[in-house]
Amino acid sequence: MLLEKNQAGSLTADEQEKLMALQAICDRLMLRKAYAWSMLRWRGYPIPAMKDLAIVG
Repeated sequence: MLLEKNQAGSLTADEQEKLMALQAICDRLMLRKAYAWSMLRWRGYPIPAMKDLAIVG
């Protein structure tokens, strides 16, 4: 909902702040996931191809 309001240009200052905070959380999560995948690969674990991963959502 916040993304839709942002695209429409109708976010309040509080909503903009919340959206920025959520984006920062998502960015950190993606970085942690990428690090975990790289560590698994570095340690010799097999990494599945993107097409083999389940898509949730």
